[in-house]
This record gives sequence, C-alpha cells and structure tokens, in this order.
Amino acid sequence: MRWGQSMARTKRLYRADKRLFKREDAITCAGEFDHLQNQNARQTTDFLDALRPAGFRRRLEYLMLFESEECAKNYFVRMDSSERKLYEVEVLRDEIVHWGDMHLVDLINASFLRGEGPDPALAKRYWNSERTDQPCVEVLVPAGKVIRQIVVRPADAARRLKRQYPELYAEMRAKAGVPPE
Repeated sequence: MRWGQSMARTKRLYRADKRLFKREDAITCAGEFDHLQNQNARQTTDFLDALRPAGFRRRLEYLMLFESEECAKNYFVRMDSSERKLYEVEVLRDEIVHWGDMHLVDLINASFLRGEGPDPALAKRYWNSERTDQPCVEVLVPAGKVIRQIVVRPADAARRLKRQYPELYAEMRAKAGVPPE
C-alpha cells in the first residue's frame, strides 16, 4: 500500500520530537531515546517491556505518536528543550501495532517516583489497550510520514505547562533561573 492511496487506510496522529522534519519526510523511532531517559522513565520502560505480550518489540523500538493533538501538546510542553517540535503524522492503519493509554504509563512512573513498586495490573491494562476515564492514547507504529509541523508559541506552551503541570512549571522556571511567580 502506498501513502495517500486512501484516507480510509491512513490515520493522522501527532508526535512531539526534537528532530527537524519537513513535509513528506518519513519519520521513525529516533533510536536514541533509551539512553536519554532519566532513571524513573527507564524503570517504567523496563517494567512495561518485562510484561509486554509475546510478539511485541520493546516500546522504544516503535515510533510513539498520540491520537489527539491535545495530548501531544501536553507531552510537548513537558519536554525540557527549546528544540522541541510538534508534528502531524500520517500512518498506515494496518501498521498500527498498539494503542495504549499514557495515563497508565504515568501511573507506573509515579509509583517509581514515590519509591514504590508499580502494580503489574497497570502494565496489563496498558498492553490490553484499556483506557482510563480521561485517556491520553499513545499509538505505537514502525514509521509514519510528516504532514506538517504544528507551531506552538512559547507563551502558549508556558501557559499550558503552568495549567497542566504546575510543579513541573515551577521546577523548569527554577532551572532556568527565573524567580517564582
């Protein structure tokens, strides 16, 4: 199947990324994310990978996209980088490997942050594509095609970060040497 053959065969999703892409560029997993993760994120990834169903590669071997632009923007503002970019990406529907709720991943990560062992039932729910009450759906695919870059103004990103993640907002301001509000 070729890109653009039929809209019914493709799906538009969203990607927060530090790499620069142009329209029509192929986008795949960066392959470098593994060593860039902090300890808690690495523990979360290892936990999910240890409990993944047979036939799945490690999560970090897939391109991770978001089903909604809103969820992608929420993740985008959490990226600690001035190089961050947000893209709309087209994928072939029959190449979608998994749909998982990122809020379940966040709950697993939070248990590591608290110094607790996470509940394996959370990983099972993630791999079974179960959703929380307010899901933020992550889609795993081998590759996609960039449709466009979505411009997020720094002021809009700061407002979203402050609203959605006030503690992270304060922490990032402190790291940048900006006094508390």
